[in-house]
Formats: sequence, structure tokens, C-alpha cells
Amino acid sequence: MIDDYQEFLLKIKDQVSKIGMKLVKDTDYSAEFERPDGYRLVFEGERYYRPLVGISIRPPGEIEDFSLSILMKVYQNQESITLPAPSLDNQIDFLIANIDGWIWNTEHYKKAYKAINEPWTNN
Repeated sequence: MIDDYQEFLLKIKDQVSKIGMKLVKDTDYSAEFERPDGYRLVFEGERYYRPLVGISIRPPGEIEDFSLSILMKVYQNQESITLPAPSLDNQIDFLIANIDGWIWNTEHYKKAYKAINEPWTNN
């Protein structure tokens, strides 16, 4: 990962180790982490608009990634609670708190996730 994103990468690496994720791929603008159960986390840095970053996860058996910031929005709506803004730290905290619970069962959020995400991807 390029120098502009090293601080972010090191912070993520330290935090996701708490849930058994290990770094499996590291390129200039992205890094991937994986758990033994097949869960993947992808951290991507923007090439031209630094320090813009994105974090997504791919549960085992899924072919699509899910943006953690959108998952936070879906969770807020479903649970009728207010979460903090989806900063890098808050997204990782959300993942750690929910990976083995709410996030694990994709069936209860896939439809709501697509409703939020598809307007952005179909333009």
C-alpha cells in the first residue's frame, strides 16, 4: 500500500486481528484481509482523491462485496437506532461488533442494501 494509506492500513490490520482476520493481499491501492471461515474485508484507497477510502466485506458463500458504510445505514434503519458517522474507525468498530451476529445472516439485509446501493450503481 502506498505511503498515503499506510497509517490507515496499519490501524485496520491491528483492529481486525481481534476478529481473526489476517492480511492476505496488499497492493498500491488496496488490501484484503481474510478469516479462516472465509470472511473477507477489502480496504481500498482512491488513487486520485486521497485520502478517500472504502471498506467492504464479503461473507462466506457470497459473490458480491457489501460496503460497510451502507451496511451501517441499513442497520440503523432496521434497528431504529442512530450510529456514529461512518468514519474508518466507526466502520471497523461496527464490523467487530456485528460480524458474528447481524452481519453474518445476509438474508435479513440484502434487499435493503440493494435498495440503497442500486441507484448509485445503475447510473
